[in-house]
Amino acid sequence: MKKVGLCILLSVFIVMLAACGGAGANEVSSGTSDEPIVLTMGTKMPENNVESEGVKEFMKLVEEKTDGRLKVDVYFHEQLGTESEQIENVISGAQDIYFETMTYYLPYVKDFNIHSLPFLFKDNEEYQEFLQSDIQKKMEDELIDKVGLRFINTKKNFIRGPYRVLVSTKPVEKLEDIKGLNLRLAESETAIKAWSALGANTTIIPWSETYLALKQGVVDAATSPISTVTSMNFHEVTKHVTVTYEYPQSLVMAMNESKFQSLPEDLQTALVEAANEAGEIGTKYINEETEGVLAELKEADVQVYEVDLSPWQEKMEEVYQDLVQSGFLNEEVLNDIQEWKAQQ
Repeated sequence: MKKVGLCILLSVFIVMLAACGGAGANEVSSGTSDEPIVLTMGTKMPENNVESEGVKEFMKLVEEKTDGRLKVDVYFHEQLGTESEQIENVISGAQDIYFETMTYYLPYVKDFNIHSLPFLFKDNEEYQEFLQSDIQKKMEDELIDKVGLRFINTKKNFIRGPYRVLVSTKPVEKLEDIKGLNLRLAESETAIKAWSALGANTTIIPWSETYLALKQGVVDAATSPISTVTSMNFHEVTKHVTVTYEYPQSLVMAMNESKFQSLPEDLQTALVEAANEAGEIGTKYINEETEGVLAELKEADVQVYEVDLSPWQEKMEEVYQDLVQSGFLNEEVLNDIQEWKAQQ
C-alpha cells in the first residue's frame, strides 16, 4: 500500500505543478531561482545496502556540484514500485531516474540480453572496456530513441558483486571438476543451458532455500555473487569457492531523456560528473566489502580458487548458437562482440 500511495502522491504532485503553471515532469525552470530543481530517483535495494551507500554519495555530489540548484530525492527498497514499474515510471515522466542493471531494459532493446550471457566476458576489466564500445553505444542510442531513457553514468563504472563465484562442497579447479556436479540454479533457461554444457546436473531451487539444500546434500554447489557468500552463510556448509565472472553486472542510472534535456547544460554536466564519480566510489565500497568477505572465508578455512576460464568459455559457443536458433540472441550482435573481443 505504501508503494501505491507514494506513486499516487507523485502523480498528484506533478499534476498540481502543471495546473499552477509550474514545471511538469519533463519541464523545468533554468535552475537559477532560489528554488532548487528536485529529481526523483528509485532503487530496489534497502537503504543500508552497500550499493545504496554509493547512491547516497551521488545525492551529495549533485548538490555540491550545483551549489544546491539541483537535488536528488532517493526512494530505497522499491518504495516506488518493482523494477518494471519504476522503469515505466521513468519512461512516462512520473519518476526521473531508476538505478539497476542493464538486463532490465531487455523488453525495450532486445540486444541488452547479451549482458546476462554466461562467460561471454573473461572478467570485469574486459566487460568495462566493452561498456565503452560502439556496440554498447548503439544499444544505448536505441534505448533513447525508442523509449526516451538515457544512462547518465556514462562511464558505467558502478559494478555489482563485484563478481560471481561458485560455492561447492568439493574443489572446482578445472572444467572436468564440473562434470556430474549437482548445481542449484534459479529458473533461467540461459543459465541452465550454460551450466549443463559445462557438465553440471542442474536443479532449480529458490534462493532462500539454497543454504538448506547445500547443508542437506540436495545439491553440491550454487552460484552466487561473492558479496553474499557469508551473509547467506554458505561458508558454513561449503568449503570451496571458485571465481567464475559468470556474468559481470554494471549498475546504471536510467533517466528520462526529456527531463535530462530540459535541464540547463551546466546542470546536465554536473549530473553526469556526479553519477560517474559516485560509480567509482560505490565500486570502491563494494570492493572493500568483498575484502571483508574474503577475510571471513579465510578465517573459516574456505579455499578460494582463481582458475583458467578459457575452456569454460569455449564450451559456450554451442550454447550461444542454440540461443541464436531459438531467437533469444541476435547473431549479428554476437558476431560483432566476438570480433571486438578478438581485437582487444
